[in-house]
Formats: sequence, structure tokens, C-alpha cells
Amino acid sequence: MRQAVKSLSFFISGVLLAAGLLYFYSDTLFNRPDSESGTSGPEKIRPAEEGEAVITRISGEVYIIRAEKMIIPLPGDRVQEGDIIKVVDDSLCQVSFAGTASLKIRSNTLVKIRKLLSGNKDADIRTELLTGSMIYKVEELMNSENLQILAQERIYRVEGTEFMVQALPGGRTVVSVLDGMVAVLTLDDNQKETLLKSLEPMEKLELKKDETEIPEVQAFTLNDEEVFRSESPDDVAVEREDLVYLQILSSPEGAQIYINGRLNGYSEVSGLFLPDTELTILLRKRGYRDESFRLLPGELEDSRLIVEMQPLDWEDTLEEEEALNKTDPAVEEMRLRHQKELTELRTSFTRKLAEAQEQSDSLKKSETFLAQENMNLESELADSREETRKLRELIKQIQELADDQQESSVSSPKE
Repeated sequence: MRQAVKSLSFFISGVLLAAGLLYFYSDTLFNRPDSESGTSGPEKIRPAEEGEAVITRISGEVYIIRAEKMIIPLPGDRVQEGDIIKVVDDSLCQVSFAGTASLKIRSNTLVKIRKLLSGNKDADIRTELLTGSMIYKVEELMNSENLQILAQERIYRVEGTEFMVQALPGGRTVVSVLDGMVAVLTLDDNQKETLLKSLEPMEKLELKKDETEIPEVQAFTLNDEEVFRSESPDDVAVEREDLVYLQILSSPEGAQIYINGRLNGYSEVSGLFLPDTELTILLRKRGYRDESFRLLPGELEDSRLIVEMQPLDWEDTLEEEEALNKTDPAVEEMRLRHQKELTELRTSFTRKLAEAQEQSDSLKKSETFLAQENMNLESELADSREETRKLRELIKQIQELADDQQESSVSSPKE
């Protein structure tokens, strides 16, 4: 009886201890609501420090290729030197370099981080645009700081600006400068830089890979201005503020999601936001009413926000179709041009991936061939060693036979 009571006491003590530990760590395990607000609110993210780069926006499929591994990043993840950021079709990604710049990587784009030293002093950021297009927004740089992009064997160096670089098929590169200045340089065989052209605000330049003469600078079009207006990166001071994580989803899927007038993605956008800065959200989808509202990320009860969209009635739908059918010729020209460039980017993106896969397959075939050649050489060496052994035995037998004959010839006269 005493043994049973003792066992029961131990059991009750263990239950009470487990309950106490569970309550103590419940904040971590279950994200317990804050005692003052009564809600957990959006998740807090540690701000980036000097020398770091952090992903602040993601929409669609985005990957990081790091040391031959494929990583699926989330907002708040750090980017490292040597990383290749892969943004697939109908997807977007924004990267903030602490205290220096913001980068919007557009659909069907591969970008490599060649060097990463960001911060308030002596920033040195170097990216390589392998294929696709991206938009940079850069703070004013000091003389000791450097931000440059390598694309199709040319360097684009900036001095506090907002600009876009597109690496198109056929070795064509287009750089468009909204504000500030961009220097276009080339490298010779000795890695010596030569200035080709300096672009000023509202100028663009299209270059071919092997072109020796620099073409005339082009003026901005309405399409160029619209791209910058709707897609330029947000200003995110990730080195100075605590940020919160927020995910915005449309129901049904497929809606364009605008944040503060800029297109941030389709169907779903996740990112980091300043908790006390008001955001203007707009969701737009054909056949549905626009959903527009404002919010403070830090005051939300949940970091996951689903926006229900209401379908248009038949009268509004007819008006929308009529408006779409009355397309302005200039707008239609812009649309066709954008569609053509998008098709070229998709083709280039697919080709680059195919080339990378082909190189990988070729390397594997080479490794297999070398392994087979090594096995053949080892087999031939073993055969050669066997032949040498047999030859030595034959020579030994011949030598022994010759010695016997010599002894026989010496002994015969005596007899």
C-alpha cells in the first residue's frame, strides 16, 4: 500500500512539473498572446545589420542556389556572397542591402551576388545579372563606396540612383536610368576598365555584346515610366527599425497585389514591413471589384491576411469588357512590346537553365569516361605486370637450360 501511494506521489509530482514547464515555455511553443494587447500580432524579425543583405519581399517561386544546394527562402532570410537568386515565371523578389540599396528582381531572372559589403561606410556591392531584369534603388554613395552590376561582359556603376538593367537574348543589354547617373564600362584582357558612356536621368541605352561603337542614347517611353512607377523597390530601412512579417493573399487566386502603388506580386505576397508605417493595399483582378484599404502592420492580430474579392455583377462586367476593348493604340503598342520582351526573357531564362544542365550532364559524362579509362589503365597495367612476370620466368628457364647445356658440354670430353 505504501509503495502504491509513493508511486502515485511521484506520478503527480511529475505531472505538476511538466505542467509548470509547459506554462513557462508556452510563449515559444504556442505563440501565446501578449498580456496587454490580447493578441500575438505579426511576427517580429531581427533587423539586418551592416554588412548584411536580407530578403524583404517574395511573391511566387523564388529560390537561392548556394554551394550546389537549392534553398527556398522566406522574408527575413539573409543573402550571402556567391548566392544565385532564381526568380521564376510570374514571381518577384526584393532584397535590401543594409543602409545602401534595395533591389527588385523581376520574373524569369537569375542574379548572382558576387561581393557583399553593405552598411553606412565603405559599401561594396557587386551583382551579376545572368539573365532577366532587375531594378535597383540606391542611396547616395560616398567616393569610397561602390555598387556595380556585371551583365553580358559590361559593368554598370552607379552614384545614388534608380535604374533597371535587362539582359536580353542575343547578347543585348538595356539599361534605363530614372534618377542619378550610371557609368557604363567595359573590361579589356588585362581587367582594365574603360568608360563607354555615362547615362543621366530619363535616359536608356541598348547595347550588343560585341558592339564596338556605342549607339545613341534613347529617351524614356511611357512604358519605361510605368514600369518604374509600379515596380520600383520599396524603401525599407532594415538596419534601423524592427520589422514585422506580413503575408497577403487574394481569394480567389490570381489578383495583382499593389502596396503603396507598387506591384508586389500575384495571388500572394509575403514580406517585412515597418510596424508603425501605414500601407495602402490594392488588389485587382479581372471580373472582380478592386479591394483597396489601409493598414498598420504592427496592429494586425494575425500575420496572415486573406482578402476576399467580390465578383462584379453583369452590368459592371459589361462595362469592364467595353473598357478593355477600347484600348488606346499607344497602350496596345506598350503591351505588345512588353509581351515581346517577356517572351524573350522566358526563352533566355530557359536556355540558360538548359545550358547549365547540359554542362552538368557533360561533366558527369566526363567523370564517367575518366573512371572507365582509369579502370582500363589499371587492367592494362595488371596485364602488363603478368606478362612481365611470365617473361621473367621464361628468361629464367632459358638461363637454366643454357646452364645445363654448358655443364653437359664441359663434362663430355672427360668421359
